[in-house]
Amino acid sequence: LPPFRRLGLGGATLNAFHHLAVARGAADTSVEDPTPGLQRLREVGDAKRLSSRASFTAAASRTIKAASWKRGELELEPLLPPRALRIEAQREAKIPPLQLAKVWELLLARALSTFLAEPGLAALQRQAADLALETVVKRRIASKFEEGKKTPVKRMHELEGRNFFLWRSWKGTQSNIQIIVELDEEAEEAKEEQMLQLVEERVEYLKAAAASW
Repeated sequence: LPPFRRLGLGGATLNAFHHLAVARGAADTSVEDPTPGLQRLREVGDAKRLSSRASFTAAASRTIKAASWKRGELELEPLLPPRALRIEAQREAKIPPLQLAKVWELLLARALSTFLAEPGLAALQRQAADLALETVVKRRIASKFEEGKKTPVKRMHELEGRNFFLWRSWKGTQSNIQIIVELDEEAEEAKEEQMLQLVEERVEYLKAAAASW
């Protein structure tokens, strides 16, 4: 209801929910079908809890600083939270892996904001640090586009100048049935544009959220 908005009640409710789960020994916490607003509120709350742990703030800071010295395309693995932190987040903070992936982006955005405020940084360092956050966000969002899709073994064939994929049927491992599917380049381009738009919006949100703590 409007009279009760902007009073911190949502965040307080989520905090109470989290503390109750910890007190009762829950394995982790989750919210079924959250609204975008609730999801953002939960992300910020979880990020604040993890930022109170020196292990997470130090790891996010190291990740951004290390990335700032890289040139060219960044490898994903060094940008993700180490295994020890993933275990700590789930066992002690009751944050499941999928939620941690989003919260880690927020922690990186926070570390990025602090890093970019340092004097004397070279332009290439700033660009590389910025790219680190974008790389992590892009990989997570790209994985959502791939969810639920099997990736069969395929061979590329060129027939009269047009590209086709030759797929093996999924109807049993012994089947010799094969299907030819034309590559829809326009659909792929549209999907790529949609994904890049989501990445841009997410990065913009993360930077704004990190700056407002």
